[in-house]
Amino acid sequence: MKKILRISGRVLDALLLLVGIAVIALLASGGRFYVIETDSMQNTYPAGTLVLTLPVTPSELETGDVVTFITSGDVIVLHRVVQNNFAQALLITKGDENDTVDASPVYYENVLGKAVCGILHLGNLELLFRKSGARIAALCVLVGAALYLLIYGIFYIRQKRRRDS
Repeated sequence: MKKILRISGRVLDALLLLVGIAVIALLASGGRFYVIETDSMQNTYPAGTLVLTLPVTPSELETGDVVTFITSGDVIVLHRVVQNNFAQALLITKGDENDTVDASPVYYENVLGKAVCGILHLGNLELLFRKSGARIAALCVLVGAALYLLIYGIFYIRQKRRRDS
């Protein structure tokens, strides 16, 4: 039983390491994570979804692509491209659940990236942590986990040294 737990622990460690490396690589290449807060893209990315976007050349965007952009009011929006107007260097966008296209076009310089995937409900954690009480609780959990790992590591190393000698 101990052997199975040790092997499953190593597999879990390897998976977490791979996920961490993948996230770091995506962020280093300009990828960004955004949390969907409204229902305008409900069928594709419901509220609470964590969406990964990667940098894109706006002139390469096609009808149907989902993009993140910043509005003139400094609001980050994720909507679908309805039309790419190359001549005027702008996009016409629309939320999947909206009846009409967005009131203002999106100029190429305001495009932040193209959505490549989303993880349902994971964004709800980020929304929760925005609240100050939840931040304190999260900090306590992280500090507690770090202390646990530190203490566990110290005892593990001592125990291993005793066995080896």
